[in-house]
Amino acid sequence: MSNQRLERLAATDPLTGAGNRRHFLEHIGAEIARAKRTGALLSLLSLDLDHFKDINDSRGHSVGDEVLRAFVRKCLEAIRPYDSVARVGGEEFMVLLPGATLDAACAVAKRLRSTIEGTALDVDAQPSVRVTISVGVSELGRDGDTLDGLLNVADQRLYRAKHEGRNRVIAA
Repeated sequence: MSNQRLERLAATDPLTGAGNRRHFLEHIGAEIARAKRTGALLSLLSLDLDHFKDINDSRGHSVGDEVLRAFVRKCLEAIRPYDSVARVGGEEFMVLLPGATLDAACAVAKRLRSTIEGTALDVDAQPSVRVTISVGVSELGRDGDTLDGLLNVADQRLYRAKHEGRNRVIAA
């Protein structure tokens, strides 16, 4: 097996094809260093599929797996080619948006939230599966200037979105 293939496997979530947590943390660390060096903008989305456990419990884990794969496909369609999506937990994802202000990141998050809510995800199961997402948004500098700071603010806002009823974006 080639080194390049091994590196890709080590950086990728095997179920969804999105980046994995370890790779994401390395990538965001490098992006933060670059942003600090050049003055570039950088924003982050912390996303969670609402009531995902209910899908696994009522429809089975194979349907849940299909939902996660379809969700990542929808994310990739909604973001720019140089943005990145990572699966950082069971149904928890992060989207890194280099060059994006908080307002621009919020617009991406709202578009993604609306797309996910309005789409029956393409899975083999019948009836089709509908999900919603909650999103927390943070911007480097405005919401912290370290990896931990940026992640913590995005996560706090995600939890607030869930606490306030889910299917929403919180950016402040």
